[in-house]
Amino acid sequence: FTNVPTDVVVDICGYYDADAAGKFHAINTTRLFDTRSPGGTKFMQGQTRSIPVAGVTVQTGTPPVSVTPVPVEATAVVFAATAVNNSAPSFLTFWPGNQGQPLAAMLLPNTPWQLTDNLIVSGIGSGGIKAYNHGGTTDVVIDVNGYYTGGVPPPAQSSIIGTVTQATVPTATPAAGVTVTAYPV
Repeated sequence: FTNVPTDVVVDICGYYDADAAGKFHAINTTRLFDTRSPGGTKFMQGQTRSIPVAGVTVQTGTPPVSVTPVPVEATAVVFAATAVNNSAPSFLTFWPGNQGQPLAAMLLPNTPWQLTDNLIVSGIGSGGIKAYNHGGTTDVVIDVNGYYTGGVPPPAQSSIIGTVTQATVPTATPAAGVTVTAYPV
């Protein structure tokens, strides 16, 4: 709700199509990637990495058991990405391994040592997904919540940046408790 001119940023993470062949498979949350693990290294400023996703076996639970949370036939993955121990303000972006980097920020750790997380849907490309860190150094944790099979994977996240103009919102200040719907320009 706002009653002053406001800029709006909309990130499109994908969509559901009732006629699509793809199916979502929810799983118990499983840690797939953690740069804090033994042998792991922080993301450096300006670094892009490929992160294997489909068919990767990880150890989870107590006692540890081997699981493959995302099967090789998966076309997209749903995961919580967390930036931990960042040294400077930054943004992180994730996208399918066979596509170009989108112009979108998916994690925004803007204060050093701030823990920041977000739920992300990404198609799985050759080599899995890619991750980019813009500023400073940071650890990255990826916890998988589910995956899609069949059909076409959702698009990489992208941002539509624009300003809602006076023509798209009411010209009078709405009364307290009134919901205002903004329509696409």
